[in-house]
Amino acid sequence: MLGATHDFNDQAVDLRVSDYLDNLSKLVEISPVLAKLMNIDSLNVEQLNGRASVRASVPGAMPLVDELLPGLVRQASDR
Repeated sequence: MLGATHDFNDQAVDLRVSDYLDNLSKLVEISPVLAKLMNIDSLNVEQLNGRASVRASVPGAMPLVDELLPGLVRQASDR
């Protein structure tokens, strides 16, 4: 499954039930048939798996795509 939330000025990386509910609500709007097939009305969102991270963006919410500093990925993974 997929889903993404994006809140400016929020650097927390905790998984939130409210974000799961927001994504499921968007699914109902986009594809009510799929939402019904998935039985999301009876879904226990506290049992869902997910991940959270910080997304860099520029004005207009466009994501940045490229290495920011040489070796940044390597340095972060060494921790």
